Amino acid sequence: MAASRSTHDQPMFMTWCQRAAERPDRDKVRAPHQQALHQPTPDLDYTPAPEYPSLYTPLNKDQLDMIRRVLINEDDALHAAVLLDAASYPEVVHSAQDNTEEDLEGVTTIRALRQPAYADLEAALRRINRAVDSETEPCHQRRWEGHDDGTTALRALGLQLLELGFTVADASGLDCAEVESAVSRVYGLSGQAS
Repeated sequence: MAASRSTHDQPMFMTWCQRAAERPDRDKVRAPHQQALHQPTPDLDYTPAPEYPSLYTPLNKDQLDMIRRVLINEDDALHAAVLLDAASYPEVVHSAQDNTEEDLEGVTTIRALRQPAYADLEAALRRINRAVDSETEPCHQRRWEGHDDGTTALRALGLQLLELGFTVADASGLDCAEVESAVSRVYGLSGQAS
């Protein structure tokens, strides 16, 4: 079923890209981090993605739906690209000088669709769980196939998650010294617990 879906979506995606390329305003000014995406590359040379000053943030369902509506209903791939950047890199500043008024309104709207953890704790926990699952599932598969690298990766990911967990809990006011000592003991990191 997935194969039929991808072949169905391919022509529609190509149509959006072709329409965007044919638009008379396709060269309108974009933010500096977006301009590299619109620069022609002579002789099809590889151009690396621009460096972003923040970490990538996965889109939630509402943000993805908004971008789909812009692509399907408004047929505006350039505006959808601005929205995708704004949702994926929330710390990147979009200025009035570099974007249209419609783009800036969309940036504000799409960023408001992701509630912070204190406002929607359940959604934040689901995002964390999905992120952990997406990283650990391939490691579990490798381990089940008998490869040592899956176990090694799982242990490293586990340690990182434990360290992040007690760091966050400590910031909330909990005394995590015993947890930190136990983690150090299990991982053979004696003398490194604070």
